[in-house]
Amino acid sequence: NSNLICIDTDTTTPTVREDIVSKSPPLVDVFESSAGYSHSTKTTIANFKNITFNNGIAYVASPYQATNNSIVTSKQQKRSFPDRILKSLPNSYDIFPSDNFIDVVVDDGESIVALESFNDRLLQFKQNTLYIINIAGELEFLEDSFQHLGVQSRQAVVKSDVGVLFANRSGIYLYGGEGEPSNLTGKINETEWKTFAGDGSSLVCIYI
Repeated sequence: NSNLICIDTDTTTPTVREDIVSKSPPLVDVFESSAGYSHSTKTTIANFKNITFNNGIAYVASPYQATNNSIVTSKQQKRSFPDRILKSLPNSYDIFPSDNFIDVVVDDGESIVALESFNDRLLQFKQNTLYIINIAGELEFLEDSFQHLGVQSRQAVVKSDVGVLFANRSGIYLYGGEGEPSNLTGKINETEWKTFAGDGSSLVCIYI
C-alpha cells in the first residue's frame, strides 16, 4: 500500500488523511543507475598501452588494474591483462569499470600490440594474428581473424579516411571496414620487402 497513514494519538483508530496520500511515491535511486556501474566493481581506474574511440566509448588494450576493491592504494592487488580490451562508460573516457571488458582469445602465447577502430569494428593486433571484433550492436562478437597479419609495434598501425593501414613482415595492408585486409605491396618484390622490413619491429605507418 503506497498510502501514508496518520494516526491520531488520542485514539487507537488509524485514520487516513486524504490530503497527504501519495499516489505516486518517489523512487529511490540506486548507485548503479546513477554511477553507471555496480557497487561491487573492483575498480574504475586503469593503466593501458593503447586506446581507440568509437561512438562515444574508449577502448583500451592490455589494462593494468586492481583485482580487489580496496580504496587504500598500498593494499590494492594489481595485475596486467595482456589479452584484454577494456571499455569505458559512454562519454566518460576516464572511467573503466573492471568488469566491462572484452576477452577474444586468451592465453594463446600472444599479447595485444595495437588496437584501432573503423566502421564499428575493433582491430586487435597481436604479434601474429589480427582479430576483427564487431562492436556495432549492444553485444560485441568476433567477426573474423587472420593469421600472419599481426604487427610487431604500435607505430606500424595508423587510421586513415579510407580504413586502417598497417605494415608487417609480409607487406602493407589496408582494412576498409569489412572482409579481409587488402595487400598494397603486390608490385613490390617480396624478397626486397622482407629485407627492408626485417623483423617488423621498426616499421612505421604514417598517413598524411
